[in-house]
Amino acid sequence: MTARAVVELTGAFEDEYVASLPGDTHEIVLDLDSTEDPTHGQQPLSFFNAHYDSYMYFPLLVFDGECRLAGFRLRPGNAGNSRYAAPLMTRLVRKLKARFPHLRILIRADGGFCTPRFLDAMGQLDHELGAVRYVVGLPQNSRLLELSARWMQEAADQARATGQSTRRFGTFWYATRNWSHKRRVVVKAEHLGDKANPRFVVTTVDERAPRLR
Repeated sequence: MTARAVVELTGAFEDEYVASLPGDTHEIVLDLDSTEDPTHGQQPLSFFNAHYDSYMYFPLLVFDGECRLAGFRLRPGNAGNSRYAAPLMTRLVRKLKARFPHLRILIRADGGFCTPRFLDAMGQLDHELGAVRYVVGLPQNSRLLELSARWMQEAADQARATGQSTRRFGTFWYATRNWSHKRRVVVKAEHLGDKANPRFVVTTVDERAPRLR
């Protein structure tokens, strides 16, 4: 099995998936994630991955909102979490848009994919094709905590007053040194008992405000 054959296989799978969608499809959600595939013996491209403490393959998978496998990329066990993510999603989105030009696409991924290359690639797809949005987890840092302090304080105050877990949602504009421009960030300011539990996502979804409760 050559590398070219693997690429042709994945492309054929994507083509079959796109062709299988109903003709009236107008909206689709694509969830992107990596998964551990443990290996045994001397299998080619099986490498040790310290995060999983395992010799493994590390395939990249895309499922749609109906839990159907829409695309994949086979990867060696030592691949970075976001490796090949941008090319995979770019190819799949272009195929979907070729069949459904007015299709609304929402791409979801965790913080392991929050890289400048991936965000820029998804933004470029929206610029070229339209109606391509994303929601991607954003690892917290001191600056994000500073920008979300107001909502975190509100959640902490209510948690102390009620003795129950509390959530607040807020939004602001943010950029890292490596981002090409500022992007919209939504914070879930959660307080669990006496413990703060903030979560952040970066998103191009702007049709509605974040939940207030």
